Amino acid sequence: MDLSIVIVNWNVKELLAACLASVYASLEGTGLVYEVLVVDNASCDGSAEMVRERFPQVHLLANADNRGFAAANNQALAETSGRCVVLLNPDTILRGDALGTLLRFMDSTPSAGMAGPRLVYPDGRFQHSAFHFPSLAQAFFDFFPLHHRLLESRLNGRYPRSLYASGHPFAIDHPLGACMMVRRQVVEQVGDMDEQFFIYCEEVDWAMRIKRAGWDVYCVPAAEVVHYVGQSTRQFRDEMFVALWRSRFRLFAKHYGPSYNWAVRRIVRLGLWHEAEQARRQAQAGFLSPKELARRLAAYAQVREMTHTSHQSPVPSSQLSATGNRKLETGDLLRPAQGEPRLAVVVLTKNEEGNIRACLQSVGWADKLYVLDSLSTDRTVELARQAGAEVRQRPFANYADQRNAALEMFAAEWIFFVDADERGMPELGAELRRVISAGSTVGWWVPRHNYIWGRWIRHAGWYPDYQLRLLKRGFARYDPTREVHEVVILDGPEGHLQNPLIHYNYATVRQFLRRQDFYADYEASILVKQGLRPRLHNLVLQPLREFLRRYVSLQGYKDGGHGLLLSLLMAYYTFVAYWRARRI
Repeated sequence: MDLSIVIVNWNVKELLAACLASVYASLEGTGLVYEVLVVDNASCDGSAEMVRERFPQVHLLANADNRGFAAANNQALAETSGRCVVLLNPDTILRGDALGTLLRFMDSTPSAGMAGPRLVYPDGRFQHSAFHFPSLAQAFFDFFPLHHRLLESRLNGRYPRSLYASGHPFAIDHPLGACMMVRRQVVEQVGDMDEQFFIYCEEVDWAMRIKRAGWDVYCVPAAEVVHYVGQSTRQFRDEMFVALWRSRFRLFAKHYGPSYNWAVRRIVRLGLWHEAEQARRQAQAGFLSPKELARRLAAYAQVREMTHTSHQSPVPSSQLSATGNRKLETGDLLRPAQGEPRLAVVVLTKNEEGNIRACLQSVGWADKLYVLDSLSTDRTVELARQAGAEVRQRPFANYADQRNAALEMFAAEWIFFVDADERGMPELGAELRRVISAGSTVGWWVPRHNYIWGRWIRHAGWYPDYQLRLLKRGFARYDPTREVHEVVILDGPEGHLQNPLIHYNYATVRQFLRRQDFYADYEASILVKQGLRPRLHNLVLQPLREFLRRYVSLQGYKDGGHGLLLSLLMAYYTFVAYWRARRI
């Protein structure tokens, strides 16, 4: 057999039909002996039924689940018999004798192991069809486009347009994966596509292995193919961004040295910072909604997490329900699709209408949002439900009791407690995803950035201010004797996170004084329960010790006037607690 054509499809029925029609039209009258195989990765748009009805001559492999692009191609490769194999995207249309032209080139060029056509957009505009292997410059230009001439240059992995215009075949590093012809002998020598690339970069990896085995790779401009460029992925750009960089990091780890990997990760971190700042400015200008901004920042945070690991494992197909031919279903990379939530955020509330919406929006990366409300009399419950949270109400006894109740009533493998005046940034969400997927740790301490009177306080005991908030259900409970400043009892090891919660602790001095007055009553009761009856010298020495601890030992002086005032106030409330303990 001369030729085997393999098409992997996911939910692009009409494009697939047009692609198949162009395949048969292109090969009609050529005299070539060929076969067409379609692998459908569990489409739900009737793609498989369309193929059966309109193209019965096609060898259809209808998968019950999504196997990914590389694995689906390998599935078909195992059943092909042509001396050359074409891997074709369903969002392509063959023009004229495109496949015959490619095959004749392969027959006339024994050194060619892989070849790709000239790709054009549907309106006939030029489309880059071949590329140099990835470089540090390309990674930089991904985030910092600079001048359009640089983007079109070899520095950015492009070949000159004059080479395409000449009509003559030219040697390249790799073709775009939309259409590739590979010699069977090459497949047998270098092996199938690496299925660890679930999506993206699999053709780059394949071309690298082919060239390393001594074969040449070409672009053949005389063969022309229309390419629609991922029409069905436009709504999934954030998830596609994560998937792209996951595969790129795997490619770099597999084929590039330590120095390259070190450098590219730092370029990516800088680029992600730049992209995040741009996204925030777009949101401020009204071009991005808060939800869009949160999703975009969450995607950037996930990629940034990848830069801190030495090797990126692929996403298993069980975690991706719709990721066939370079397509992702919304949320596949951000949250599980079925069953009990893996990670839930729980917020305890009592008349928090001023905070609850912003709080819940900031933790939208969780699989489930729960609110345990203590019979609020304002709009807290209404606003929480509008933000997508499941709300339950329960009378308030104390904090430990309320948190234990939340651990019992809310279903999730992991519970992350967030207060209404706290915010969970996307970077924290990405780190939580990472830590709950590895190891035997059952509780994680999270640092907090405490904003007091509008300023982040970095000293005087207010940072890192670790709180044990991420708990594996069934392995954690709160000490019922500690009603305020709760203590968690863990049945297993614990760890510390790097990314902080943002805590808008006290907006005004008056708010600070009210809260500390409440805590002073509680601390006084604790002293009495412990059998301590403060003496007069305690009223002097304990406040002085507290001031020196916060202002000197914990370097409160580095926070300027804020640090001094906070240290003095905390010393004063130490005095109040001891004074009240004497009067009980």
